[in-house]
Amino acid sequence: SGVFVYTAMVMNGGGIPYVDSWDHKGPLLYIFNALGYMLTGSVKGIIALEALLLFSALAVSMTLWRRLLPTVAVLLAALLFVLTYYATFELGNLTETWLIPFLLVSYSLAFVHFCEEGASTDSRVLHILCVALGVSMAVAILTRLNNGMGAGFLGLCLLAFGTRHRLRAFLLMTVSFAVIVLPVLAWIQLRGAMPAFVGQYWTFNFAYSQGAGLTARLVSIYLLAQAIFLSSLGLGCMAVCAAVLLSRTPVPKGRKNAFCWLMITVFFVELASQMASGRGYLHYVSLASPALALVFVALLNVGNGESGFLAGARRN
Repeated sequence: SGVFVYTAMVMNGGGIPYVDSWDHKGPLLYIFNALGYMLTGSVKGIIALEALLLFSALAVSMTLWRRLLPTVAVLLAALLFVLTYYATFELGNLTETWLIPFLLVSYSLAFVHFCEEGASTDSRVLHILCVALGVSMAVAILTRLNNGMGAGFLGLCLLAFGTRHRLRAFLLMTVSFAVIVLPVLAWIQLRGAMPAFVGQYWTFNFAYSQGAGLTARLVSIYLLAQAIFLSSLGLGCMAVCAAVLLSRTPVPKGRKNAFCWLMITVFFVELASQMASGRGYLHYVSLASPALALVFVALLNVGNGESGFLAGARRN
């Protein structure tokens, strides 16, 4: 991530990415770095800003999970997320690690929307969820293009079967997406960096991703899946799956079950999205840590019925 820090220093000196420094990541990554660098005049500010975003998102998410789950379940889910992230983030300041806080909050809002009784008819939850998804997709497209596939898939599912207010939801996602993307693109255009931006971020990345064959892409996704499932974190998640399947209480049907399958699908969409580059870097896996955490949360919620395996720990 040294080039990101260097670009931040260039920006704080009045320079512009793609013209005064060369790299092929999205402009929002450099903006995050420039803001963090301004805080302290060193890399410490970038680390502090990224940590603040991450732990603020986790605190918000835990508050949302607490609406449906007992405290012990919330703490277990938070621990799974923290350990998954720690095992894969490779010291951070990467496109994936800046996006993760936005994904975590978006997926947690989706958990409330799909699973809490009455939330599906509460327009406030829907509105905040749509804004969060729009912002997440904007952050993704302005840092690394293929990182937004999981959020995009969830947004499509929300429009398809998650709400009756499809037009309103689509407009909220579109407007919140545009509020982030358009000012950044306007800044690049006004600074005369648009041709360099197109060449380095769009053209170069597509050429870069075309350099790997199908075999390399399949190997990369296998390595990524292996990295997360062979860790104690993946084993922990599978243990909860087993607890649900082996509990004497039948798995309830309906919204709880549907959301569980939805997040499992989002998790695999995010793993598959990393095949685009055909490379198996460990930090790619960190992108799937919010979805994995929400799979865990959804499974805990399945076991949180009147006679589920978490019934004894359920809040009063």
